[in-house]
Amino acid sequence: MSDASKLFEQLSSKHRRRILVLLCERDALRIPDDVLSRGATRSAEGGRGGTVPKPSPESDLEIRLKHVELPKLAAADLVEWEPDSGTVTRGPAFERVEPSIRLLANNPHRFPPDLL
Repeated sequence: MSDASKLFEQLSSKHRRRILVLLCERDALRIPDDVLSRGATRSAEGGRGGTVPKPSPESDLEIRLKHVELPKLAAADLVEWEPDSGTVTRGPAFERVEPSIRLLANNPHRFPPDLL
């Protein structure tokens, strides 16, 4: 990623921001579970307390992640994505943007509440 415009384009999507922030915190993600809600899990009942209602077999978010968000991040070499296993890891260009992502993640009080 060679310039700020490209980085800001990648950060323009809340879902891409969330994926990049989560990759600062851990080595790998499971899609879509880890992205549905930071630290939340799916539940069949859709109860409260850190759970997210279980979506239909393939929710709108899952479709968007698989067909829009992850391909954009992969094309920029920010992530490596295994569609068959649903695993996302840091890509070869991730370390170049990591300081910027960490700045966002470590200073949420300085940004609009819906940033992450």
